Amino acid sequence: MKYLSVLFLYFFFQSSAFFAQPITEYWLQARMNGVVTLDNGNDVQFWGFGDNTPPNPGNKVFVPGPVLRFTQGDSAIVHFQNNSPEMHTIHFHGLDANQANDGVPHTSLEIGPNLTYDYKFKCTHAGTFIYHCHVLTPLHVAMGMYGLVIIDPSTGPGTLHTNTPVYQQEYAFLSSEFDLDWNNNPISPGPFNLFEANYFMLNGKSGAQLHDGDQDIVSNVGEKFALRLANIGYGKTTFSWPNSIDAQLILSDGRPVPTMPNVSEVSLYPGERYDLLLNGNIVIDSFLTATYYDLRNMNLIGTNTVPLKIGDVAITENAHKGFRIWPNPTADFFNVVNPLALPIEYHMINLEGKELQHGILAPGKNKIDCALGSGIYLVNIDQSSDFHKLIIK
Repeated sequence: MKYLSVLFLYFFFQSSAFFAQPITEYWLQARMNGVVTLDNGNDVQFWGFGDNTPPNPGNKVFVPGPVLRFTQGDSAIVHFQNNSPEMHTIHFHGLDANQANDGVPHTSLEIGPNLTYDYKFKCTHAGTFIYHCHVLTPLHVAMGMYGLVIIDPSTGPGTLHTNTPVYQQEYAFLSSEFDLDWNNNPISPGPFNLFEANYFMLNGKSGAQLHDGDQDIVSNVGEKFALRLANIGYGKTTFSWPNSIDAQLILSDGRPVPTMPNVSEVSLYPGERYDLLLNGNIVIDSFLTATYYDLRNMNLIGTNTVPLKIGDVAITENAHKGFRIWPNPTADFFNVVNPLALPIEYHMINLEGKELQHGILAPGKNKIDCALGSGIYLVNIDQSSDFHKLIIK
């Protein structure tokens, strides 16, 4: 009885400490019926994660899954629902989660068909991380069950780590790959040593799809931009950029790099992540290049490019992706960073399209009071096509 009392007190205080911190929640679902269109126009099936936010979560999954964004110090809750006929988990690669929340089947739990589970962990380190299914890992990851986790420092978005320079724009790229034979025959793909990557992706896109405008890296001369890079593939991915761009390596696998060296390229092995701060000092119209290598023999097996443009003109609509909102969900206020050097308008609307609030965002961090009822709202920046979902509870 004495030991039971001690255990009760331990878990009580652990739970109290967890909920004493700001709580950020996400809702994810898993499905095994995804279809993605390749850059050659062909469709291929995949398994993946999708948004499951109530009350109308839908039934779509994506490769990669939704980005989960937190702030250092948050208590994170990921509400997971398995809407598939097979077992799945969510493993938060690189994050400090206890066994019950680590998503490794033989040390925690497998979530069965039509069952739910709440993963809980503390966001102790800022940086870029990966989540993925850890059931039959080679197969489930190869089929597309992964996504990015971004944890901003306690000061909020706009810096990669405490006491590092402020950046104006941010871009994240997750490298992955398909063996199309596996995707077309996922039930019995054969031994993993037969996996042959033959389709290479950044953020789930490849080839010409990366040049359709929504992945472009755009900055102004003299402004800093952050580059978050991660590799969930089974080979090595090397990222490179023009030599005229100054690039400083800030974080490696969610930990500060002591010397923060200048680099001209970085190579990521499976599961690795790098966070960099870049600065273009001259006008550039070039590319970020991702080169893929087979780990068994280091042969070059694929290449992708992303447009990279640095100029003396106002940032295009892509810049609105640099706006970050937190905490989310919230009760009666939110913070938003305006990465531009000029004031800009924001508009809050409900799901019926009615504007409820609007105002001006000054450059830098803004605190916005929003005395609205519980529900889901959309925050629009400068009447662009980019909307940020905000949950008020």
